[in-house]
Amino acid sequence: MYESNCLRHMSQNEIPFQGPLICDGNIHRFSRDAKKNQPDEWYVAHLGFLSSSQPYLCCSYGSWSDGCKFEYKSWEDSNKVYSSADRKELQSKIEENRRLTLIEQQKRHEEAAKKAKTIWDSASSFGRHLYLEEKKVEAYGIRFNETYSLFIPVKNIEGDILSLQFIYQENGKFLKRFLPGGEKQGHFHLIGQIHEESLICIAEGYATGASWHEATSHPTVIAFDSGNLFSVTQAIRSRYPSHRILIVGDDDVNAKMNVGRQKATEAAETHNCLCIFPEFKNQRCGKLFTDFNDLHVSHGLAEIRIQLESLVSKQETISKHLSFKDIDLLIDQTSSFEDLTGYVWKAFLANKKHLKGSEIKRLSKKIANKAGISVKDLEDEEERKEINHRSIALSVIDSFGHGNLVEHLGKIWKWNETGL
Repeated sequence: MYESNCLRHMSQNEIPFQGPLICDGNIHRFSRDAKKNQPDEWYVAHLGFLSSSQPYLCCSYGSWSDGCKFEYKSWEDSNKVYSSADRKELQSKIEENRRLTLIEQQKRHEEAAKKAKTIWDSASSFGRHLYLEEKKVEAYGIRFNETYSLFIPVKNIEGDILSLQFIYQENGKFLKRFLPGGEKQGHFHLIGQIHEESLICIAEGYATGASWHEATSHPTVIAFDSGNLFSVTQAIRSRYPSHRILIVGDDDVNAKMNVGRQKATEAAETHNCLCIFPEFKNQRCGKLFTDFNDLHVSHGLAEIRIQLESLVSKQETISKHLSFKDIDLLIDQTSSFEDLTGYVWKAFLANKKHLKGSEIKRLSKKIANKAGISVKDLEDEEERKEINHRSIALSVIDSFGHGNLVEHLGKIWKWNETGL
């Protein structure tokens, strides 16, 4: 009964698994969709009995591709009444199971790191791969072998190789796999070098990061997938607290949930970064375009540079002192919902203190009307962001040593001889 309830719990959280569950406390991989060769989902299950002979099942599960994680506990899904002694024993068993799982996981990580180093040392730095040719990008710090696999190192912040991502072709499709047991969370691959004045860019996949680096020359960090964006951004921000960081996000508009945009935005908001998403002409030409490599292949590298310059211009607009006439003109010249509710609204808020009450009311209504939403919706969204970002803002202000955050951000997002 508990297993069927657990499988139902997994389906309700959109991570369906057909079963059967292997309840041995080890990590088991599976695929929730048609990509059977890319098992991006996982679970760890424990089944046992309490001293009172009560059975229990605890199962943690999630997806590496989007970073989600859930937990099923049979005692929370049962009509049975557990005594305080039973509940105390359950908590003790959960903690012990987690401890043993972590020990086993660490052992697997160490073994995988050794294997990754062996594979890496035996691979060649020179080679060609159909994946690179199709994506129109070069090889940056990656290696090849005689079986036509491409290896991308997964490194920690110190530069140690902990795992590998393999890209290979099977049945006419490119597949991506990681070394079994390898540690990925918070680890990455770096294209280029980070210097004192560098703008650090963070992308999901290798092809996206390579396209971005070729277009902008900025050092680009590869997080491998959206589920790893947050922890990689956290690691980079911790090592480079005063650097400018830009998240080069995927825009998964064709998916049921736009996980790429959601995860990029979440990481940017939490770790004081900007983020940018590709914009495609002609309604994406009827193709499933989602990332900056798609933009590179379909529109060229110059289009990536144009879109970066547009982002810089918008950030400078937010930091400028604007009159009500300037804001009027800005609204008139802006048509997209995202820009109206994004940088135009932010520019209006940044200059609100300089405006009269009647101008504030008129301009806020004008922005809302053109965006097709109510002023309350705009204000509610801003209030939500302010609450979420209060602690972040305070820490950023402390790190810069002053409270003039808008002016300071306006200064650091400027062009010079080397770029942004």
